[in-house]
Amino acid sequence: MDNYQLPIINKFSMSKFSKNNPRKKIENCKLKINSPAGSSSGFGMIEMFVVIALILGTFVAMLQLAVFERRSQVLASQRIKATILTEQALEVTRSVRDKSWDAFFALSLNTAYYPVFSANEWDLTLTNPGPTDIYTVSVQISEVFRDGNDNISSSGTSDDQTREITATVTWTGQGGDVNDIFITTYLTNWQGYQ
Repeated sequence: MDNYQLPIINKFSMSKFSKNNPRKKIENCKLKINSPAGSSSGFGMIEMFVVIALILGTFVAMLQLAVFERRSQVLASQRIKATILTEQALEVTRSVRDKSWDAFFALSLNTAYYPVFSANEWDLTLTNPGPTDIYTVSVQISEVFRDGNDNISSSGTSDDQTREITATVTWTGQGGDVNDIFITTYLTNWQGYQ
């Protein structure tokens, strides 16, 4: 029994083992396992490179996710502010309409106007005051047509008591991409119906 071999075991020696009494306690049992020829014990270089590559890949993916999340938050914040500015531009246009329908009706059609605050009131001007923060706000006034049923349509009879208003906010975001938001509504000469 001293030279009994298994495929991965070279030497199996037992001392003080009685051949006559197999139930006797085994003492000082030694087991030696030979590794395949030419290999070393522990992690090899390939295994270490694979682990390092996995850790680095995970880190890079998490970093990209964090950058994407931050960009999304910034863009969402910019969109909220742009929406508020767009609604404000519509309110400025309503204010100009409420001062005098005739003056409002006389404004040039399909031309960009810019809301400005001067002399303690809002007004529309043809001169672009430039961006506020990163936002450029403009308003465009268009003619409105009515069909035979008095519904708004793309052609028909011109309605001199209604104007289509499109308020637009444009800005340059991170990375240089240009964004815009616009809201379109109709303003009428509500005071003329009294």
